Amino acid sequence: MDENGDPSKKKKNKVVQVEWDGLAFKDMVNLKTLIIKNGSFSKGPKYLPNNLKVLDWRRYPLKGFPDDFQPKHLCMLKLPEYPFKSCNLLSVHPKKLSIPKLSYYLFKKSYKLDSLSKASILNSFFRFCMFSKFTWLFVSFFFFPVLMFFFFQNLASLNVLNFDNSEYLKEIPDVSGLLTLKKLSFSGCKNLIRVHNSVGILNNLKVLKAEDCESLGTFPSINLPSLEILMLSGCNRLAKFPEILGKMEKVEMLRLCGTNIKDLPSSFQNLCELSYLILSGNTFHRIPRVIVDMPKLSTLYINVEAHKYKTWESRNKLEEGVEGTLSSSNVINLTLNNYMLSDNFFPLALAWFRNVKTLDLTRNRFTILPECIQDFCFLSSLKVDACKKLVKIAGIPPNLKQFSALDCINLTKEEATSVLLNQELHENGRTEFALPGTTIPAWFEEQGKGDSISFWFRGEFPSNALYFAILLRNRQHRATRITTMVSINGKKVSRGGGRTQMQDLFIFDLSVTNKTYHLDGICFENKWNHANVSFELEIGGGTMAFGMHILKQESSSIIKDIQFTNPCIKNEDDEALHGIDSIDVRLRLQPGSATSQPASQNPLGHSGDASHSKGNWAVPQFRGGTVFARRNIKMMLCVMFCTMLSIVVCGLGMWLGKN
Repeated sequence: MDENGDPSKKKKNKVVQVEWDGLAFKDMVNLKTLIIKNGSFSKGPKYLPNNLKVLDWRRYPLKGFPDDFQPKHLCMLKLPEYPFKSCNLLSVHPKKLSIPKLSYYLFKKSYKLDSLSKASILNSFFRFCMFSKFTWLFVSFFFFPVLMFFFFQNLASLNVLNFDNSEYLKEIPDVSGLLTLKKLSFSGCKNLIRVHNSVGILNNLKVLKAEDCESLGTFPSINLPSLEILMLSGCNRLAKFPEILGKMEKVEMLRLCGTNIKDLPSSFQNLCELSYLILSGNTFHRIPRVIVDMPKLSTLYINVEAHKYKTWESRNKLEEGVEGTLSSSNVINLTLNNYMLSDNFFPLALAWFRNVKTLDLTRNRFTILPECIQDFCFLSSLKVDACKKLVKIAGIPPNLKQFSALDCINLTKEEATSVLLNQELHENGRTEFALPGTTIPAWFEEQGKGDSISFWFRGEFPSNALYFAILLRNRQHRATRITTMVSINGKKVSRGGGRTQMQDLFIFDLSVTNKTYHLDGICFENKWNHANVSFELEIGGGTMAFGMHILKQESSSIIKDIQFTNPCIKNEDDEALHGIDSIDVRLRLQPGSATSQPASQNPLGHSGDASHSKGNWAVPQFRGGTVFARRNIKMMLCVMFCTMLSIVVCGLGMWLGKN
């Protein structure tokens, strides 16, 4: 009956039909964990062990528990796909009870699922007393103490209650008696229309999941001081966020996706520790005013679905919220996607979001990034992808490090993006720009075609001083990620990808790529080391050109340590030429000759120096290295031999011609 295999694989196993008498657990008195996933039983259990701590039964076949089951040890109750409309049904009506059946009704039948709360037990008790005219005094004196003891022991240890994916369930019952409950979940109950008010007053509740309840139109007010996770996404008929009646200091993230909520109430600020708010697929007409009063809110994400576009082209809608605002919010990460923002947005946004550091305005309708955007002094990342009406960038924030303008089909003229290609903007380093373009900026000194570039360096690898530009031509407009690979002396030592995608032109600092291996601070033994930087596209196509630039602030110290031609071959040639020029042949002068010759008469152009003469022999002096001097002597001997051989051959030819 237990499900085998990995539960994370979300693969529905075939349902097994089980014929039984309901007494299989009769002798399992010590059973503490019972999990049944894929069984379809012919009837419900007639007995469950009282020592059960975990009961996880998919499609539980009864409306309530067996009569003799006492769930006081039960800690986890999971009844997903519960096949009944309500879990608060009474199996016996009090009016039909006789006095002898009182104890049976109170202490047996009240263990049904309707006994999930103290209130339901008390309700049953008083209803019985109302219908039973002759037993009120008897019950009050004899049964009430026993009832109260029984009342406090009922499900006293329950921590987890789960009714997920119960498509027939229409109501969540009174749960006020579950004082120890920490996790309550009824996600995926598509026909659920009512949640009891007691759900909002459970002091120990930490997790409340009510996602994808498509018929749920209202949610009770909540005052859950221990709550950490609240999930209401997918409730597409939920038009109003529940009122928050007290401070809730443990909810740090809230996701409201696919609801019909149009605004947030002023009591929303009672989520005083909320730092991450996601509003996706909602019908918000404007940014909720209450966020200004939430000092801990740092990330706000609003993404409107295509069929729910709302326009801010009318200034009044936004100004309704901004009017009277004296201070900016503390939001530093702001995403407003599909909001159809117009050119009026930027000056108005400064009133609320002056402190923003990351701004994502994908798929909006503004035509220009105005100069006033420079007032976003803390903005370091700006994304305007798929803003198809954008035609000009007039200003940029002073600390911008990351910029993306993919699929901006009207942002094609160089003058429209010239402010982004300014060398001074990138000289401070650590930038990463993806934008439309047809040429690589001229300040990239080393340019070429292909997917790799080579150079030589000595000492440490200069990863903090290298800038690259990648240009894709003859390619369909489709974004792709680029991977940078660094090989040194033929060995791959680093592989990293950019933080953003690219489409046409991509300018980036090598140090900001997400490297698999780090090269900083590593010294190599060779005097000169060969480095090859290659680029690989996630989605191929088109031709590639590249450019490489050395940062000015670093170039003064490392310019001599980077060469684009092999310095080893160059040095050998230079030293060879220097070795020829440095051969100094001195001749021992014969007695009676002059002690010196003018430089013009010296065959090699050197002045005489008697101090270097030795004996009567000509002694060559080598100012170059020994290896190069020997090489040059061999070259001279070869030349002399060839000359003499030519003379002999010519003489022999003349002699043969005369004869």
